[in-house]
Amino acid sequence: MKVLLEAKDMHFYAQADEAAFFHAISSIPSIEKWWCELSSVYLRVARKDVDKQALFDLMGIFFRYRIAMGQLRQLETAENCAWFRGRTATYWHPHVFHDAPLPKLDDPATGVEPTGPCLDCEELVRRSRGQNDEHH
Repeated sequence: MKVLLEAKDMHFYAQADEAAFFHAISSIPSIEKWWCELSSVYLRVARKDVDKQALFDLMGIFFRYRIAMGQLRQLETAENCAWFRGRTATYWHPHVFHDAPLPKLDDPATGVEPTGPCLDCEELVRRSRGQNDEHH
């Protein structure tokens, strides 16, 4: 079964931060394809190929880039349920299973402002094609 995940209205703090996001999603083998539409990045994931490492990577990426983590519930299986849902004292559990809001990074107290949403995904796609064309 294929699962479609959406990362929408993301904010990046530098070009290298944006590049790191796309490098990270391109390095997860169970992400068969990703593409950009307007201010969203879509990830097509082969659910049967999501192993423990891939799920940890996805949770880390979603948490870091403040992507709605509740959609990761679609990746729960009989094989991963015990540690994925069962470990309630983890950073991900309230965000994946209870839709708790993610902490905000652009708090005025930090003095750090995001550069804005990913508006030029097509340019990033063109630049990254030479690195890993199979994910586009």
